[in-house]
Amino acid sequence: MAKGPLSDIVVIDLSRILAGPYCTMLLGDLGAEVIKIEVPGKGDGSRQWGPPWAGGESAYYLSINRNKKSITLNLKSEKGREILRKLIEKGDVLVENFLPGTMERWGLSYEEVSEINPRIIYCSITGYGQYGPYKDRPGYDFIIQAQGGIMSITGPPEGPPMKRVEHRLCATEAGTPDHRFFLIPHFRFSLFLQHYLSRCGVDEKAVAAKVINFPFDGWIAEV
Repeated sequence: MAKGPLSDIVVIDLSRILAGPYCTMLLGDLGAEVIKIEVPGKGDGSRQWGPPWAGGESAYYLSINRNKKSITLNLKSEKGREILRKLIEKGDVLVENFLPGTMERWGLSYEEVSEINPRIIYCSITGYGQYGPYKDRPGYDFIIQAQGGIMSITGPPEGPPMKRVEHRLCATEAGTPDHRFFLIPHFRFSLFLQHYLSRCGVDEKAVAAKVINFPFDGWIAEV
């Protein structure tokens, strides 16, 4: 594990695929102890994504999950959730990117988690936010790119748009500011306030909300 300014911080990583794992990977790069919770028998869905493969493992998965410990828990079972609650007691940060309502169904909402650990910072990443008409929709990167307009400004001038802008720009952009949210000195000041004021912090991110802030004019060869 990396050594760094967050080496005494414990992150409970319930996220999968990209935006959440990218966020927690950056925290791990800064020294945080990241405990990744995966599905028994198959793990994070991106473990099966390939080629390319690296030593029999998905290169995609490895590229966004370095500096992490990994365990499997069946969060659909009470036993699995009870083990998770014990981890939450010792955690400083929880990151999840399930569809809105999933954590509530499991008895792991922000309110319930903050009762277990009042000082924890609870980060939720979704495609379209926790509220509104699109909240129940999964938010995959290429869908957000199309809806946000990035695809419409790519490709040859007289031809159709490209399939997508590569490197899954929207999802990584969503994860990057989330990791900055936890950085020094803001992160430690947040922990200080939570410890002494018994207040829990919530950070909510919608991937779609990030795309509208991109400086598209800088990407266009001609206007």
